[in-house]
Amino acid sequence: MRKIILLILIILAGLACIIGYLLFGASAQILGQKSFGMQLTVSDTLGFNIDTNAVYFGKATPNSMVKRDIIVNNNLMERALVVFEKSGELAGWVTPSLNEFYLNPGESKSVTLTAKIPNDAKMAEYSGKIVVYFMKAHN
Repeated sequence: MRKIILLILIILAGLACIIGYLLFGASAQILGQKSFGMQLTVSDTLGFNIDTNAVYFGKATPNSMVKRDIIVNNNLMERALVVFEKSGELAGWVTPSLNEFYLNPGESKSVTLTAKIPNDAKMAEYSGKIVVYFMKAHN
């Protein structure tokens, strides 16, 4: 009897995965993406880095905030939903001013990335990655 119940649960879980993919996954078409490294040094001094090959927050003290602006351009031939995804040590510290928005072809938008350094952050270098996804717009 247990084996039959387990088999039914496995079948139901599989059907739920298929239905979820059909409802959500199949409609989320990635048109393009751009990935940036992020770096921040927690220190007892302040400092900055204006290099443009990554998002550098520079040096900051615990319990402080650092902001960097990035410009997101839609160079595609169609309207796109822009979505941000963060990972790494800085994922929980960094928040974009806009996390999802639409851009028409040729349109640009400024987005502020704010890093909030926790009060208990250790003096060290922290890194992460932020990916900007351009998704097919369905509206």
